[in-house]
Amino acid sequence: MRQLRHESYRVVAVAGRTALEWVEKADLVKWESVATIDDAPRTTFYVANPPDAPLFIAWSCNVQSQQGARRHIPRLGEMLREHAGKELGGSTVTDDATFQRGTHFESRSELIKALQHWFENSDDDTIGDLKFGRAPWLSFTTSVGLADLNADTRRAAIERMLAYSRRTDAPWHVIENNRGKVNKIIFDKSDTHEGWYAYLREPLAAPQEVS
Repeated sequence: MRQLRHESYRVVAVAGRTALEWVEKADLVKWESVATIDDAPRTTFYVANPPDAPLFIAWSCNVQSQQGARRHIPRLGEMLREHAGKELGGSTVTDDATFQRGTHFESRSELIKALQHWFENSDDDTIGDLKFGRAPWLSFTTSVGLADLNADTRRAAIERMLAYSRRTDAPWHVIENNRGKVNKIIFDKSDTHEGWYAYLREPLAAPQEVS
């Protein structure tokens, strides 16, 4: 704890049941349960605020290795901003219209719903921070594997996708990218694809529909 104070840390995040139990057994904190995600895997969010020490936050699931835990990433991000916003230099008011890098969605429908919310409540021109260039920003599960939506995906492209999705729930398509790999995901074959940058992580052998 002395080292944490010396280094001027403001927030310490502890991920996973084993780690948070070890921190408490080491007499560093006394956890307080502040929220629960009931969907499997059931996850509890904790905070601890020792005197003259950083704010500690923790969640009981293991996002990296526990089956189904990645679906909790958006909610964990909300709780992190709610309980540690001031210490992180922001506000305790959550900003659901801003996507955190690495946010994952378990389905295309979840992705579309989140992009609709972003479009209606944000003035940003891209879904991610352009200082990261074309880096993957959001990920989503498809019928043929994991896919990413890049940081430079544009508002105008999101608007076209949302308009198309309101008209039909037809499958999207995986086509060849400019280098001949079959990994580019598009929502409408008649669209220009300008500003829409979605890609499968693992290319396919041939173009096909994807849901």
